[in-house]
Amino acid sequence: MPFSVHFRVESDDADYGNLAPAPISGLNADVAPTLDYSDLDELTDGALLAGLYARIGGHQVYGYRGVNSARTLLFGTVDVQDGLIESLYNGAVIEAPGESILAFQSGFNTEHTWPQGQFDRLDPMVSDLHHIFAVDRTSNSSRSSYHYGFNAAATNPSSRLGPNVNGTGDLVYQVRPERRGDVARAHFYMVARYALDSTIGIVFDDNDRSADGAIDDKEEAVLREWHAEDPVDDRERQRNERIEAFQGNRNPFIDRPDLAGRIRDF
Repeated sequence: MPFSVHFRVESDDADYGNLAPAPISGLNADVAPTLDYSDLDELTDGALLAGLYARIGGHQVYGYRGVNSARTLLFGTVDVQDGLIESLYNGAVIEAPGESILAFQSGFNTEHTWPQGQFDRLDPMVSDLHHIFAVDRTSNSSRSSYHYGFNAAATNPSSRLGPNVNGTGDLVYQVRPERRGDVARAHFYMVARYALDSTIGIVFDDNDRSADGAIDDKEEAVLREWHAEDPVDDRERQRNERIEAFQGNRNPFIDRPDLAGRIRDF
């Protein structure tokens, strides 16, 4: 039975024994999107989400641990730029290790932008490359499974957790400006990919509307702002191409950022 766990540390520190090198090569980002969205141009809201799910559902699942797992693909290809890997949250850089065990030894970990506790750490969600990113371990621990948002305490580049600027006192995690759009579009993808998938169970906590397949209302407002503030860049496009080569599906909000504006409630 699905359940949701909020505000706990999401750590991947254990169980590295089965990881081994995998022969993974880089891919060319200069490729036109393989999906045609033109037949969705008149759709909005639920109809648009259904149309997107028909295109991106049922992707190739690699699993989260072991040889050629999602973590190996992440550190071996997906997040590699010029032989380096950059932390999503604070911009720290390490040489691309090729293996997640070596990344961990270098102070990095795997960040699930959509917290693992909200789907019981199960496949296909836990290993879906469209929402997992390389990140430094300090930031990974600090973010835990808090909602994203604006806070007044985001001064330390390794720890951007702080009280919400709306004065409610709840803690939120603020992402650096140059990667905010990446996080927003990853969240939009997760709703389009899984909210209509009857084969799995995910619990979302959106103002007590549990299991409604939605992003928290306040968080969604922030993510929409971040989506507009930080447009899709070449790195994000390349990442989308690389993930499609492995999983066989794309993040449509990278291909067509305008789609988010035609969905009133994620």
